[in-house]
Amino acid sequence: LVVATHGRSFWILDDLTPLRQAQPAIARQAAYLFQPRLAYRTDIGGGFRFPGAAVGQNPPAGAVVDYYLQSAPKEKEEIKLEVLDGKGNVVRKFSNLEEPAGPEVPPEFAAFVQRPGKLPAEAGMNRFTWDLRYEPATKVPGAVYWGGSGLGPKALPGMYAVRLMAAGKTLTAPLEIKLDPRLAVSQADLEKQFELAMKIRDKLSATHQAINQIRDLRAQLKDLKKRLGTNAEAKSVITVADEIDKIDKKMTPVEEALIQVKAESSEDALNYPIKLANKLAVLGGVVESADAAPTEQSYQVFEELSRQIDDQLARWEQVRSKDLVALNETIRKDKIPELVIRSTGTAEGVGGGSR
Repeated sequence: LVVATHGRSFWILDDLTPLRQAQPAIARQAAYLFQPRLAYRTDIGGGFRFPGAAVGQNPPAGAVVDYYLQSAPKEKEEIKLEVLDGKGNVVRKFSNLEEPAGPEVPPEFAAFVQRPGKLPAEAGMNRFTWDLRYEPATKVPGAVYWGGSGLGPKALPGMYAVRLMAAGKTLTAPLEIKLDPRLAVSQADLEKQFELAMKIRDKLSATHQAINQIRDLRAQLKDLKKRLGTNAEAKSVITVADEIDKIDKKMTPVEEALIQVKAESSEDALNYPIKLANKLAVLGGVVESADAAPTEQSYQVFEELSRQIDDQLARWEQVRSKDLVALNETIRKDKIPELVIRSTGTAEGVGGGSR
């Protein structure tokens, strides 16, 4: 639909999907999900714009989902949108109450990175665009990487579904994704790319989670040391303090092998070498840099990085399963709350207890 004046300006509505499906009865429903139009697996549209640039806005890149809400949700009332694959597995979640997970972006690049943002939930028509990507890797707050993003793999061509949960209703509509018609690449090659990209994402998540756990435990250890006081004559205090120092000395080399702890800005890679997690993130970008099967070199690099990362994760597991358990047994005798290894959104008990 194009609306124009004589020689002054014009405006284009590029997606008429809601208009074609509109019916008077929709306005009487608490929530309604329109069937999305066909989505193409391309990088057309979207892209970054220089702040303040006087240019038109491109169509969004991805699958456009339109839905109607008779009224806006109440405060803290959640509206959810989920994307499901052909087997019914949820591959991405969005909410009106929180920003979707995503990689850390240096402040100087924030204006150039487009994020999905919260799910809109206004009275009337709403539109949201899924970028065709699966959930991203677990992130490390404040991490600064040189290259690589930690984005989830791009969805393969095929049948999917979108599921809207709003106003006490659960609505589902099919969504088809097709390959860019300009490309000559087989589904088998794309599946190989997707499989390796998923392995990279999962390994990066495991790496990032270990880094987060190490940093969280270090903060707990520092807090415990402060609470012990400075009574150097108390044998139990000396013992616990020694165990705390031993754990920190074992954790620090693991953390420093996984991530560059000195990096504070995007240019710090010029001063300090990137570490294993950053290298893995960069490999993910290389694997998805073109619509093609991964090269043999990509597989080899992944295997080598995975081996090195697994060696460090094994050292971290030793700290978790032995050193931390021993420390918890010591402080338990003095009725001091045990330390825990926290995972995303939960707390895992260590040494027979949890809080």
